[in-house]
Amino acid sequence: MTDFNPVSILLVTSGTRGERLLFQYPNFEIARTHQDIAKSKRRNVYSVRIAEDVVTVSSPVSSSNTGTLSGFSKAILANLLSVKPALCGQPFDLKVDDLRFIGFPMLLDQSTKQQTSGKISHQIGSFNIVFVLKASVDQSVINCYFDLVKQLTGAIKYEESRRQYLSAEAKIMISIHDDIASLPEDQMHFPYDLIQTKSSLARDLKTAFESVKDKGVVHLYINKWIEVTFCLPHKVHSKSSAALSVKVNPEVIQRCIEALRPYHGVLLLVDGQNLLDTLSTDCTPALNRLINVIIQQPVRSLQIIALEADLSLSQVFQLVSHLVYWGKATIVYPLCESNVYLLSPSSNIKMNSKIAEEFVQLFPGRSLAVELSEFSYPTKLWDTQDMLNKQQKQQEEKVSMVVWLLQHGLIHQLHTYVFLMPPLKSRLCVEDRTSSFSDVASVNSDESQIHYQSPSSELASDGSFISEDIKGFMPMEDTMSKLTREEQDCMLNLSAAKNTDDLRLFLRLCPYFNGLHHFEEIMFYEDLTRSQLLTLLDKFQDVLITCQYPDQATIFNSS
Repeated sequence: MTDFNPVSILLVTSGTRGERLLFQYPNFEIARTHQDIAKSKRRNVYSVRIAEDVVTVSSPVSSSNTGTLSGFSKAILANLLSVKPALCGQPFDLKVDDLRFIGFPMLLDQSTKQQTSGKISHQIGSFNIVFVLKASVDQSVINCYFDLVKQLTGAIKYEESRRQYLSAEAKIMISIHDDIASLPEDQMHFPYDLIQTKSSLARDLKTAFESVKDKGVVHLYINKWIEVTFCLPHKVHSKSSAALSVKVNPEVIQRCIEALRPYHGVLLLVDGQNLLDTLSTDCTPALNRLINVIIQQPVRSLQIIALEADLSLSQVFQLVSHLVYWGKATIVYPLCESNVYLLSPSSNIKMNSKIAEEFVQLFPGRSLAVELSEFSYPTKLWDTQDMLNKQQKQQEEKVSMVVWLLQHGLIHQLHTYVFLMPPLKSRLCVEDRTSSFSDVASVNSDESQIHYQSPSSELASDGSFISEDIKGFMPMEDTMSKLTREEQDCMLNLSAAKNTDDLRLFLRLCPYFNGLHHFEEIMFYEDLTRSQLLTLLDKFQDVLITCQYPDQATIFNSS
């Protein structure tokens, strides 16, 4: 998890006084120690003191060894991180040894500069906010930091054009640098602590650094005016899944969001009221309504949530996707008796773990290890020991425990998927068909048309969706024609195929039998009960195979 953390944040400007490193955080404690040692060794009054500006960077003390940045002089950093005007307004990525410098330099409008006291003040031509990372970080992490520095530099540039904000803050920082540089050598110290007390921009940059390092989330206002919000999903979801040892990349989160369906539910990972209190004052009222509904009914389908919150389904999808990305919620299937759960393979099941202590505090007299042992193999919710108890209170407690385990990713739900797969022996009887497709298709041909009942889209045989404008009636013959000859022969040789209604329903569901659509999805889109679906599959079991594995929308798995 520490690989996601920044090593340092820097502010570099280029202008009339050249390239300047105005601010850095954290302070270079290691570098300070090295300087102190060097001073103590300079006993000869005739020894030559090497200026700081010519110190090389041949052996920088890297973040991977110390957790801080040192070994670079201020002049060298300023020179490395200042760019020509032609390179401003685009991502800046520089790798030096095992460190990577990520920025987004901005060019300023020179016409907005001011003159004070008859003297030309330091005019800034361009500036760059730079995060220092370990060079080994993934490209997805780098892209996230690009987004953060782009927001920061964009907000600062806007405030510079509006209120000369950067010029005023730079003047404060330069003044402190100059004052400290004029002190005797034995009294010189690093200026950045003092800069933090005087400069609001320095404090904002420090806040951004500490927030992304500690929480993975940044929420601040540059100059108390321009809002900056940022989420590092690698950090956020690693923290929200503290009970697990799994890495979560944005691509995985995006995959889960894209798999979101109306039959899914949502569980908050944080206290609902605290979440409402932390929302921005200008956030959409729809988000407040959505969260309030989720608080009152924690496990409802998104379709029901949309109705109760008086929102369109597309709005609910967008808001839930936002909550999931920011690590405030997770996707589940609404709890019901037939749900099958299994222990997550990456769960932390140590007896004395922090998560176990948290569980005991919330459910006194219970043991996390004991509760997890019930899900060491696929188990239906109704089959757990407490659900068999007729006492309402214990049943409610069991549901609460299952919800808690889902929130912490300790268990995940298994869904049943169906594959159309004729048995191997059917290949031997292809030529001995007792009936032909044309014979069956001719029966009740006026009733042999099938209409998909999906509310917004249709499923083609390859698992893709057919849009509403081209959705229509699919003849029985068309569905059969998409099957192989072997599949047709095996299907028509079954006794269940003699019943036209059963055959029509089976052909209607054939596009789902490719291992991409689980029972709950089929039931939702085709308006079937579980008993109806199970009865049909039982009749055609000779050409079907079922498997159980998690829904892609409800599990974060980077593998």
